[in-house]
Amino acid sequence: MATINTIDDLLRIVRENDEYRVALRRELLTDDLLALPAQFAEMRDTQNSMLETQSQILRDLAEMRAQFAEMRDTQNSMLETQNQMLETQNRILRDLAETRSIQNQMLETQNQMLETQSHILRDLAETRATQNQMRETQIDILKTQNEILRRLGNVESHNRRLSNDFGAFRGNYAGVAVVKHAAAIAFSLDEAKSLGIVETEMKILSFQDLLSLAREYGTERLASIPRSERESFYLSDLIIETAKTDGTACYIAVEASYTCNGRDTARALAHADLLTRFTGKEAWPVIAGVRMDRQIRSLVDHGQVFWYPLEYREMEPEEPL
Repeated sequence: MATINTIDDLLRIVRENDEYRVALRRELLTDDLLALPAQFAEMRDTQNSMLETQSQILRDLAEMRAQFAEMRDTQNSMLETQNQMLETQNRILRDLAETRSIQNQMLETQNQMLETQSHILRDLAETRATQNQMRETQIDILKTQNEILRRLGNVESHNRRLSNDFGAFRGNYAGVAVVKHAAAIAFSLDEAKSLGIVETEMKILSFQDLLSLAREYGTERLASIPRSERESFYLSDLIIETAKTDGTACYIAVEASYTCNGRDTARALAHADLLTRFTGKEAWPVIAGVRMDRQIRSLVDHGQVFWYPLEYREMEPEEPL
């Protein structure tokens, strides 16, 4: 006979001997607990019988159990979808009080559904009424979901409009800032590339000046340049005309933005190229902003375009007098 010294010895003997395990179970569990499987099986049989009877009353279909299972799967799928939507709401609208209220309502509705399901399991006699209640609840949930999607769409549209408007404002402020920094930009470019620029020989070209340069290029040759490129050139953020110590004229094409990206870089390069074509003189592309998109970092590092940083405070509007 095996000796039992520790609880581990007892557990090992019970695991290895089915007879001991049954005997121990009978000692530890009450008759009511031991009878639970049979009672549960009896309850399940009663449930199946009642479901079959209900099926005959509602639709006279012999496959009510399959329909009930399909409905339960649909409910689980809907619950999973609701949980996914709640996660999305938490990420996007955590700071919106109205959405938080809707989420609380959805959680409350889910708790009501879980409670309703528990009542179905405990009291199968009220299955028909409970199912009708569940259908109504599902309709309410679908309506709530549609309302959430509609409100999310409104919020996203509003945020996009705000972002676009704010970007336009910051771009305008950047354009104003580079005009103030025209001399500093020329000095920084000259210092970085040792161009020998004479700071006293500096002029900011107006729209009319740019138009005159283009017209001097010749009507036929100008017509070969796409209209969009010409219009972009006329609307340059800043074109500086200056001269080197040897008297040679040169130009600086500046494009400004809060965050300089590939579009700003392409415009600066294109405007510098047009200046060279129109005048036959050297022209350098410059981008100026508070931040630089990392995708254009290599162009700056390789000297294809010059970067001039602006301060964040210069993007703020001036205080009213």
